[in-house]
Amino acid sequence: YFVMIFFALWFIATLVLATMIEPLSENEKWVPSDSNVAQAFENMQDTYHKGEGDGFIKVNIVYGIDGLDRSDVTPYDVESIGDVEWDNQFDLSPKENQKRLVEICQEIENSDLVQ
Repeated sequence: YFVMIFFALWFIATLVLATMIEPLSENEKWVPSDSNVAQAFENMQDTYHKGEGDGFIKVNIVYGIDGLDRSDVTPYDVESIGDVEWDNQFDLSPKENQKRLVEICQEIENSDLVQ
């Protein structure tokens, strides 16, 4: 009889505890919010096109850059892309360069990729 009473009490206790279960009030955090993985997930959710919007992306074209210095950046740093290396020879003041820039802008505007 002792075993049956023990299991009956155990069943009642687990039944009472099971009725206290509630859904989560917020999503579970699998990694600390300051970790690189959490920052990468947040960056992916906020930055990349999700497919539910209008289908457009914003493109910035910058002239006068020679490259990026990534010597001080780790591959796991999701916020820093490096330091810009400016092209000291770039000069937009000559008339030919300004005309070419206008031509490029017109080509982009008339492209099938731009709406």
